[in-house]
Amino acid sequence: MAVVARCNGTEIDRRDGELWIVERPAPPRTAVFVLALVAVISLINAAVQAVFAIRGGSDHAIAAAILTALGGASAWLVVRVVRFGRRRAAAEPRPLLIVDVAGGRLLDPARRVLAPLAAVRVERVFQAASSARALALRWPQGSCIIARGSPFGDSVDDCAAALRGQGLGGDAAA
Repeated sequence: MAVVARCNGTEIDRRDGELWIVERPAPPRTAVFVLALVAVISLINAAVQAVFAIRGGSDHAIAAAILTALGGASAWLVVRVVRFGRRRAAAEPRPLLIVDVAGGRLLDPARRVLAPLAAVRVERVFQAASSARALALRWPQGSCIIARGSPFGDSVDDCAAALRGQGLGGDAAA
């Protein structure tokens, strides 16, 4: 197995002349970013409140204690989310779709034929909750989003290039 391309937990792996599109769940980068940001801001504010408490003022000491607890809890959650994501990523992935290059077919995980590769298109599609694009495979009887770009992570460019390099059609931007 050789990894051809990656995008936010989606991998395109070359296995025995086929391209397996697999999902390897990773820590949600947005959640990690937000939790880390909350931890840093809370702990900096806790230090500022502690300085004010030293000058006198029990209100500042209470605020420092609360902010320290909030920052510590957020930092602990960052560590837990990252560890959980690593454990999930270590599990053997199941393919989402299989591109049988030699046979010229798109297969589902049960190896049923979905479409000939000549009918499969690689397209960038909008995501409702993100400014980044997603990558979809479309064929006459269906479609599947295979990779999601993220402003906090990878774009879908590498996955699109890997699939188009195997002769799959698509829009000019993909």
